[in-house]
Amino acid sequence: MPDRGDVQRRTVATVARELIDRWERMFGLLQAFREREGHTNVPTRHEEDGEQLGDWLQRQRKLHKHGLLLGMRAQRLEALGLAWDPLAEQWERMFALLQAFKQREGHTNVPAKHVEDGEKLGERMFGLL
Repeated sequence: MPDRGDVQRRTVATVARELIDRWERMFGLLQAFREREGHTNVPTRHEEDGEQLGDWLQRQRKLHKHGLLLGMRAQRLEALGLAWDPLAEQWERMFALLQAFKQREGHTNVPAKHVEDGEKLGERMFGLL
């Protein structure tokens, strides 16, 4: 009969393996999403192959923010092009486009229908007013 410590060690090992396998499955679903959609900005409530991929990705972002995401996992997510703070990244991109517009045009009065580098900069600016 195995001793209690041996059973607990096997149980911990089993749970650890299940957690690793689950993370790998979700990462694989994120890879598939990126290949299909061209980005990793998964909507929060998005399901992929019956799994809550959006919720999982939000948890990864929170873990990263609090310094609790393993470095190797963070690197793998970054290699896919994941933005840890997508709203801040989007704001920075739009600000850079506005700066380019100002540099070229000499003002920041962007027409409502203006598109800059594929982005609807005019609509974004109008939304800020």
